Formats: sequence, C-alpha cells, structure tokens
Amino acid sequence: MVENKISRNKLAKINKLWQLSSGVLASALMTLMFLRLPDQYSSNLFTWLLWFHLPLLMFHEFEEYILPGGFKHFFNTYTPFAKDPPQVNLPLNEKKIFIINMGVWVWIIMGALLAKTTPWIGTGAMIFQLGNVVAHLYLTQLIKPGYNPGLITTLFLLIPYVVVLTWVILTQNILSPLEWIYASIVGFGNIALMINEGKK
Repeated sequence: MVENKISRNKLAKINKLWQLSSGVLASALMTLMFLRLPDQYSSNLFTWLLWFHLPLLMFHEFEEYILPGGFKHFFNTYTPFAKDPPQVNLPLNEKKIFIINMGVWVWIIMGALLAKTTPWIGTGAMIFQLGNVVAHLYLTQLIKPGYNPGLITTLFLLIPYVVVLTWVILTQNILSPLEWIYASIVGFGNIALMINEGKK
C-alpha cells in the first residue's frame, strides 16, 4: 500500500513535468514547423501534417492538465466512466495518464517517421484522435454539459486538423483501400481499448 502510494506520487511528479513542458515544447515545435512550411508544402504536405499532430496534441494536453487543467478530476467525476461514488484515482489514475499520453506521442512520431512507407500508421493516429473529439464533444456533455478540460483545443485545433489531414489523404490518394482498413483497425482498436480501460 505504501509502495503504491510512493510510486503514484513519483508518477504524478513525472506527469506534471511533461504536462508543464508540453506547452513550451508545442510552441517551439510549431515555430520550427512553420518556418519549414513552404518547403514541406511543395514536397510532402502529408508528412508535415503527421509531424504537426504532435504539437497540437501537446497543446491539447496542456489545456487538459495545466491551463486550466483538471481533466483527471473531471473524467473521474463527471463522465459515464465515473465510479459511484466518484473516486480520486479511478478509473483514470497517474499510471494510465502517463501510458496513454506518452504512448500516443510515440505513435505520432512513428507515424511521421514512416509516412512514406506505411502511411496508415499516422492515419490511424488521426482516427484515434476522432475518439478524443467524440469524448470531449459528447461523452463529457452527458452528465455535466458545458466546458470540460481540453474542449477549446478540441474545437479549434484537433477538429480542423482531422478535417485537413483527411482532405489531403483523399485528394492526394495517399492510402489504398487496404491501408484504410489497416488504419481503421489500429485507430478504432485503440479507441476500444481506451473505452475498456475507462470501465475498469
């Protein structure tokens, strides 16, 4: 019990570190990417957009956990996944916060690195992001309608991103029908995993 509390406190500190730094990292990455926009637009906009996913996600996480923050409390209290009565560390705890968010960082980076050979990986991350959009626009509104931590970046960053990336993929015929299937399996499969974790 004591060991679990210690490890939870350590994870909370680690989470706070990357959550605080995510705003600065996102700003730096976005600045660098916009400086390269003309070259990337003419050569490979799809790859550029896959990299662009990372700072957008970082801004989203910054809103969820830092400014104004409170996503963990909101999720564990005002969503259909909340326990009855609500609990501080269930179903969303520090371990899940770290694994989910860092896992998506790695996924996005891999998708961007492999954009030219396996474009469905990065597209799968975009499809997964749709689950995030639905969560902030629908699931979080069922019990406590109104603002929830992450809603602003969902509306003004993530939704436009998903629309633009989908348009680029379709107009440039980047994915074959089979690759769309792969992307859907990976994206929706991870959404299903998140829903299952939310029920525990």
